[in-house]
Amino acid sequence: MLSESLRWMGMCALGFAAVVAQAAVLGSANYNLLPNGDFEEGQGTPAGWTWAGEVRGDWVSQGAPSGQRAISIQGEGKGAGYWRSSRLKLTPGAVYRFSFWAKRETNASGGCLISGPSLVNRDIIPDTTWQRYQSLVAVPVQGTNDYLRLGHWEGRGTAYFDNARLVPIWPVHAVFNHGLELGKDESVEGGVYHCRLHFAGEEANYSRVLHEHRCGFNTSRWSFGPGAYVIYRHRVPGGFRTAQLKVNVNYYVGGRLQVEASADGSHWQTVGVLEGERRAGEWAIPAGALEGGSLWVRLVGEGANCNLQVNQYELAASLRQPMPEARGMTYYVEPAEPPLAGLQVQFPGVEMMSGSPVLVMQLMNESSQGMNLKLGVGGPEGREELRNLPGLAAGATQTVRVPLRAQQPGQNTVNLALTDARQRRWLAAAVDFQVGVLADPRPGYWLAESSSLGLWWCESGWKIGRERALPARPAGGKVTPITVAAARGEYEAAQLVLRPAVAAELRSVQVGPLRNARGQLLKARCEWMEVAYVKVTRPTDNTCEPGWYPDPLPPLRLPLRLTPQQNQPLWLQVYVEPEAQAGEYQGEITLATSAGNWRVPLRVMVYGFQMPVETHLRSAFGLSSSTINRYHHLTNAEQRALVYQMYLTNFARHRIAPYSFFAYSPIQVRFTGTGADKRAEVDFTAFEKAARQWLDEQHFNSFLLPLRGMGGGTFHSRHLGELEGFKEGTPEHSRLFKDYLGQVERYLRERGWLSKAYTYWFDEPDPKDYEFVAEGMKRIKAAAPGLKRMLTEQPEPELLGHVDIWCGLTPEWTPEKVAARRAAGEEVWWYICCAPHAPYITEFIDHPGLELRLWPWQSWQYGVQGILVWETVWWTSSAAFPGAQRQNPWEDAMSYVAGYDYKPGQIGYWGNGDGRFLYPPRSAMAEEQPCLEPPVTSLRWENLRDGMEDYEYFWMLQQRVEREKRRGAPAARWREAEALLRVPENISRDTRNFTTDPRLVLAHREKLARMIEKLGD
Repeated sequence: MLSESLRWMGMCALGFAAVVAQAAVLGSANYNLLPNGDFEEGQGTPAGWTWAGEVRGDWVSQGAPSGQRAISIQGEGKGAGYWRSSRLKLTPGAVYRFSFWAKRETNASGGCLISGPSLVNRDIIPDTTWQRYQSLVAVPVQGTNDYLRLGHWEGRGTAYFDNARLVPIWPVHAVFNHGLELGKDESVEGGVYHCRLHFAGEEANYSRVLHEHRCGFNTSRWSFGPGAYVIYRHRVPGGFRTAQLKVNVNYYVGGRLQVEASADGSHWQTVGVLEGERRAGEWAIPAGALEGGSLWVRLVGEGANCNLQVNQYELAASLRQPMPEARGMTYYVEPAEPPLAGLQVQFPGVEMMSGSPVLVMQLMNESSQGMNLKLGVGGPEGREELRNLPGLAAGATQTVRVPLRAQQPGQNTVNLALTDARQRRWLAAAVDFQVGVLADPRPGYWLAESSSLGLWWCESGWKIGRERALPARPAGGKVTPITVAAARGEYEAAQLVLRPAVAAELRSVQVGPLRNARGQLLKARCEWMEVAYVKVTRPTDNTCEPGWYPDPLPPLRLPLRLTPQQNQPLWLQVYVEPEAQAGEYQGEITLATSAGNWRVPLRVMVYGFQMPVETHLRSAFGLSSSTINRYHHLTNAEQRALVYQMYLTNFARHRIAPYSFFAYSPIQVRFTGTGADKRAEVDFTAFEKAARQWLDEQHFNSFLLPLRGMGGGTFHSRHLGELEGFKEGTPEHSRLFKDYLGQVERYLRERGWLSKAYTYWFDEPDPKDYEFVAEGMKRIKAAAPGLKRMLTEQPEPELLGHVDIWCGLTPEWTPEKVAARRAAGEEVWWYICCAPHAPYITEFIDHPGLELRLWPWQSWQYGVQGILVWETVWWTSSAAFPGAQRQNPWEDAMSYVAGYDYKPGQIGYWGNGDGRFLYPPRSAMAEEQPCLEPPVTSLRWENLRDGMEDYEYFWMLQQRVEREKRRGAPAARWREAEALLRVPENISRDTRNFTTDPRLVLAHREKLARMIEKLGD
């Protein structure tokens, strides 16, 4: 059972030292409860581990990152198997951290690795290099004699594990004024307590509110069988007045989920039931369950055939007494070595009253002699600060406070050590905690400050949290001007941030004349946009946190209200005209606010070359015309075509090609005649007009050619196509298909557009679909040999020879895999969607701003030729918002699942911002009448364009290097330039390890630009 705070999950009475000592007895001297976790010991097989399953497991000489031995698993795309440890005596309700290293061979694919106790599993898709993985395990009441598994499920190829470790940890939660304690996924906003549990992350099944459970858990959801239950306990000072609960069943086979509430944890009232087609529920908690100081909620699996999963649990409860606005956090204390008996250490919480986290330690001297202790605190850069503590008499208690300082977002660790004058170490532990993107301390340059308003700026690749403090004033007061550098014909941006101390409004902002040293005016367009914020309530993955994230960039409308103590960034976008002269230009930005008027220096550097009109990294992004029509309230064909053109124009200006530019100008196909004389008549009139505009004039570099009569599907389901009543695969279908598609191929070739066309008729096949896909690809090849066939899958033996454009998820690719397919004459693209999550580049709103700018950099680094995202205007879900309902993407950042047998009202999560790069205009959300305005861009969309433009820098420099080599120029002229074509490791080492600091990207981009200038046209 889980007790309240000031505990170590079911072992609080023992205290820190005693619990750790118990762990040392159970495990090794290095705090590992697993026997032979490094797999170094054994004869024939690793000691303490046995193999079970259908696939093959070996003990190999390939340890990581040091050591001699590891375990491996070899799969053939089906079945499962795992290495299992001996039985472990785990404490019910205790929390452990399970970690290990893993990798897979470069030719491995599909399936996943499984890890953790049999009752608390986590699936992972490993990298091709050794990486460390970890997750928390809250032990169920029946898990006292469990074992650990490291295994494989339906994977192909070989994967390896090493250095498995299981240790007890102490979760410590944030403490605020009025005695309010909140852990991760809890918050108080506007007098309402929220608990939105995020199962998909390191925390897995653990949370501060978890009281007790007898239930399995798999990766991101509770797995209920007959009699399984989970009990949550919610408590805040003063209790709750009313409460609403949401629960979602994401997988259902049989039985039912009983949802109950209680005021004391003993007497339960039914709240609701989920079963059958009803997968999602939202209920008011009965008043009787709110009468105590706590609210208890119990989820119970009922029925002999019960088999269901729960992936959502959200509680919103109004408070009986006022509480401060607060967002919870959880910190984890992990022992590093066995402590000495005589000193008990507890961690009551992390105080947040001052805005900066302070860890509270309580020391109790249980020995018969006084102690004089020193506290060592090791920072993120390895420096240790020593502090002498007051003398601690025998039997006395002392409270010590330790500031927890972070240097960057992501995982931060502070090491603690208590030693005495004889250098005996009484405690050694690490405190680790996450710092989110919104609290990133790195960005920003101070500009000006008064008692009512502060001004600062930062590069476009940062995401600025509303509450982030003003940067420090520079020594000597020297101001760094807002700086933008761009080639002719290029867009580049910076952010000007206003932070008012009092309520105010921005009344005007203007860019004054920009002149070079000769007094010439810069030929450029400057556009101001508001950096707007959307609310993330359910983080995408364990690197993220809830909060208000900057993303939409609507045109700036004045006056703009400024909220006290909140940052309001403005997005300054500069487009340098092709006629501009190279050089440095300087000027000022003038701001008028109700809190005063300001002048801010601005510097624009124009490079001495022009961006190519063609884009050399290919792309394919979805653009749903039906979604656009619905949100813009368009009622006739003229309106629809007009607004669609606005979206296509936006795509063209961002160097991104949509799947289709001809939603309203398709290739028309009809069949005439009868029997063997039936023939295809193809009309290209409307298509040709659109193609000349978007392929020739606006330079889209790809388009998806829909195939009439072709089947399709996904891993979920599939179907054969039909033409004129003839099923795909029949001779009649084959003849008509070849007749029509052959005409299309000839037409596209004659006009020079065939190289930009591709088919994409099947999405993300499973191995069971490979034969179906291969047969379909053969039919396309027979009908139109020159038409490129794309497949969103990594190369697999069954598919080789049937795919012209491989488009696998980013984690599936290595430079070697890319090179092999390109050497075979095939193209390699890659895509992102609801996967992968961190540590890979993603499209999510709650990830760092630089990620999408780096995607084209990694494309250049790996030799990938194209990028794909399934949608750009996924503004709602027919499952989460059925019928006439529609989501407001300005208010809810989450992209919800639709399709895949999701029922109306059923909730599934794809991630914040997945498939959503553009926003409908605000006016379209406010009024139910036709909105003939262009889309609103986003911070992520702008950073992706920056990355597409950066790719052109690499391409232009490569062209110049190759030219110099052809000319026989001395190596001294081109060798330095050739070195710059390699993406530096401090920017991107591989798909998992890359910077989030835009300054490093801009510094290398500057080097590329200067070298392009040096080598000339």
